[in-house]
Amino acid sequence: MLNKLGLPNLFITLSMAESRWTHLHDILANSDNGDTLPTNRPFHCANYFVHKFQSLKKELYKKPGLTGFGKITNFFDRVEFQNRGAAHTHSCYWTTNTIKHMIENDVIRSTIPNPLYELYAAVLANQIHTCNSKCQGPAPPGYMCKKGFPRPYSQTTHYVINESRYIYKCLTEADSWVVPYHPAILLLWDAHINVQYITDKGFAHYMTKYITKREPSHIFNIYENNLLRKHIIARRLSSMELMFLLLGHEIYNSSATVKFLTTDPPTTRTCTILPVYMIDYDDDNPYYDDTIMKYMARPHLPEFDNLTYFQYFEKYSITPSPPATSRQVYHDDLNNYVVKRSKEIITRHRFLKIEDGELYFYQQLLLTIPARNESDFKSTPDATYREKFLQYFPDFLANLHNQTMDTHQSRLSRLNNCFVEMLSRLLESLSIHLSTDLKHIIQTQMDDLKLLPRIYPKTAMLELPQDQYHILSTINMYLGKNDGVKWPYFFITGSAGTGKSYIINMITNILTQKSQPFLLLAPTGVAAQNVGGMTIHSALHIISTNGSFLTHAYVDNELRSSLKKITTLIIEEISMVSAELLDFISNMFANLHNNALPFGGLNVIAVDDLAQLPPINGHLVFRAAVWPLFYPLFLTTPHRQHNDPELYSMLEEICLSNIIPETWMKLQNRHSEFLVHTLPDVLLNTTHIVGFRENAQQINRMICNLLPVSENKFLISQATDFVNSTQWDPSSSNNMFKPKTNLPLSVRLQPGARVMYLNNSLIFHGICNGTIGVVTDVNPTEGYARIAFSVRGSIIDIDIYRQTHYFNINGTNCSRTQFSLQNCFALTIHKTQGLTLPRICLALDGNIFSPGQAYVALSRCSSWNNIEISHLDRSAFMVDQDVVMEYQRLTTISNANPHLFL
Repeated sequence: MLNKLGLPNLFITLSMAESRWTHLHDILANSDNGDTLPTNRPFHCANYFVHKFQSLKKELYKKPGLTGFGKITNFFDRVEFQNRGAAHTHSCYWTTNTIKHMIENDVIRSTIPNPLYELYAAVLANQIHTCNSKCQGPAPPGYMCKKGFPRPYSQTTHYVINESRYIYKCLTEADSWVVPYHPAILLLWDAHINVQYITDKGFAHYMTKYITKREPSHIFNIYENNLLRKHIIARRLSSMELMFLLLGHEIYNSSATVKFLTTDPPTTRTCTILPVYMIDYDDDNPYYDDTIMKYMARPHLPEFDNLTYFQYFEKYSITPSPPATSRQVYHDDLNNYVVKRSKEIITRHRFLKIEDGELYFYQQLLLTIPARNESDFKSTPDATYREKFLQYFPDFLANLHNQTMDTHQSRLSRLNNCFVEMLSRLLESLSIHLSTDLKHIIQTQMDDLKLLPRIYPKTAMLELPQDQYHILSTINMYLGKNDGVKWPYFFITGSAGTGKSYIINMITNILTQKSQPFLLLAPTGVAAQNVGGMTIHSALHIISTNGSFLTHAYVDNELRSSLKKITTLIIEEISMVSAELLDFISNMFANLHNNALPFGGLNVIAVDDLAQLPPINGHLVFRAAVWPLFYPLFLTTPHRQHNDPELYSMLEEICLSNIIPETWMKLQNRHSEFLVHTLPDVLLNTTHIVGFRENAQQINRMICNLLPVSENKFLISQATDFVNSTQWDPSSSNNMFKPKTNLPLSVRLQPGARVMYLNNSLIFHGICNGTIGVVTDVNPTEGYARIAFSVRGSIIDIDIYRQTHYFNINGTNCSRTQFSLQNCFALTIHKTQGLTLPRICLALDGNIFSPGQAYVALSRCSSWNNIEISHLDRSAFMVDQDVVMEYQRLTTISNANPHLFL
């Protein structure tokens, strides 16, 4: 109504005074059992209230000469029940007389009237505010209570800019406690009323408070452990409210006729099937015509040509049978009768935002552009509604960008300043015991490791490249239970750096805004932290046992209950998930939901590049029984390497082993440059990526030797290993322990050394398996190291102590005690999966032992200029031909029909 009619002029509240209404008392005394207690007679009280309110509207509101409102053109009434008790009304009125006119004629008053008149007694009885705890009063002298009393002195009723209420006339101290009233209404209603002129700010504040207001829980104990009783008490009604419902009295009433119009595109629009007797054998369309179809088929006359979808239904009535009217009747292309309305109605539609993609842009086209065919909303059959919308409104993006740029830039600046401040505080705290050189080394590394929270501008959906926009729109429009239109299983894939993590964050934002519970999972801690999710094993409480899996979800009631609330499952880095694990997850959710559907009927979005690292154990994920259900969506635009198309082109060739001679020559040249130009000081700010752990350890020792050493700030920690309570030499037990623990044989700790955390025990600090930090302090005596970890949006400076891992090998009890850290100036390729690194040095030699490793290593950096190659061998560039064939299958499916789900 506000969109159509604008702001109303008057707001009127009428309260019930059942204990003082003498006429109601007479009715109660002379009917039924004669009980005059109103709460015992809800039938009579409800009817009396409704009759009194209707009489007031009929005998007073419809007479402009008595009210001073002019004609009431529109209204909205709402009956409420105070503390689930007595009824009262809230009403908004649109009037022909303006607020200015009503002020000039003293329509709403706020002063004590002449004692000689009847109105004086009515005001004293009903309109004097008395402060109590509910209004946080009485207020101290010079202040007002929560309700605005005592009101300030004023010679006139007027509005002050940016205030939420009008200032009403107040001449004496007695006037300052008077609630604004309308004389005629007060005399007829004979109970408390509140009549006010409406302001845009005040109305917005009131409606927001009104919509979000909940029942006063301090009066009713609704926080009981018994869920059934809690539900029943929360739904308890007063006898008065129940009587309104039983008698069919209107709780909401409005002068406006409101019609809801669908705005879904043809591919997702819900259709209602005709009854069988209405369907002919040769009918092409067995469904009722929806409102958009009726709009497109409107009469071919000039007065209809420029009407938008909503204007058409606001101005005209469309019926399948002849109307009984003297007005002109038109006919549309569907043989419906079209008649111009005597009063326009109000139309409503689904609320959508730019983040809803195609749904939003299609709706905007319906709102603003006259059309007679669905093709009018697309440039070509394969084009998007976004494209057409921006053709019609070319300045929309620029205007929105200008409106939001300052906010976006200020948020980025604030985040950068916060990081600089945190880093400065950290360095200041280190100045006591570290040299200037070490402080500089730590500062440089922390700057390189900086991770800021992701901020998405308001213009993101308008600026997305076509591939990302297509994927988001598809997920928005088609993700859901299989009903012939929607499909629950999608696989989002693309080369390294094409924005898969970005898409995941956009999807989770959409699901959050829709209040749809989701679970975001990844097989590794780094991948989980990158997208703000959890690792598969920790979230689902999965344990690996001899090639099979177990979960606590069946016996942990709290976990089972939380998992059953999930509607969408998102799995990042699906290539590192084995086929066996994916099928186990599917069966687990099917068991939780007690059905035979894959994943228990959940929506599932898998994300990754299959050409990246395979699972450590088990078969490739596309060998899973549920894999053929996933519909592929491809990302093709580079983002990590968006400023370096040369590198992206090389990665595309390496991904599927299509390396051309020119690319190989570039790799060789870069390798030769390393041999000539490598400088020692570059080593501290470069991550070396190698195939084997032993090579990484050797490089780490070499780089750590370059670091300055402070006195008593150095520790080489050797693992402490026990087998059946007997201590073993770690070098003897290391090979036996490798499959059971990732605690290292040794780790070198000194200020300035870069380290990686090796488990998820600090996940609630944002530190997980794969989080990188810099050593800031070492205490060999107390046996701990202080590490500054860079997590998204913060720096976590924390003491790390040695941990003990217990495990069993062939029935033998074993343990290893060690820092859960490894030096990471150099890393194996598996440890870099999911990371984006500023500068890397690669050993692409015979130590590369698995398909996809060379591809993953090269794709960790965003610029070809920041990549060095220390070793190069053609044998390092391995590709699994099964992966190539799987991508050929997925491409065929995607090209066959963009929305033909399996």
